Amino acid sequence: MSANQESQFLRISIHREPIVIAAQDIVFIEVFNWKCLIHLVSGAQLEVSAPLKTLAEQLVSPSFLRCGRSFLVNLEHLAGLSNDSLHLRGGTVIPIPRRGRAEIIPYCSRFLAENTEDCSPAAH
Repeated sequence: MSANQESQFLRISIHREPIVIAAQDIVFIEVFNWKCLIHLVSGAQLEVSAPLKTLAEQLVSPSFLRCGRSFLVNLEHLAGLSNDSLHLRGGTVIPIPRRGRAEIIPYCSRFLAENTEDCSPAAH
């Protein structure tokens, strides 16, 4: 985990109650029914009425990747990838939009290679 991510926080408000979430506690954020659903490491989900773009602006770290219009993924939880999706630890699969695949797949491959201690050449 990078020092940059350790010191990062997401500040949101739910029912006018301010909440601060450490970046490393976020697995991914998705847009659902015009709201953002923040999926946490603990398994909890927080629903917030804020645009994904606003949340992404707070999480400026190489480990956070915008994946299409609907997802912001913490690559620290990336277990693998395929031609059309990101596979997170815990089994969640995030689709990669066709338009972004040419940039997203190489970026995630590099991230996995640089951040996985037992990365074998056969995995590429």
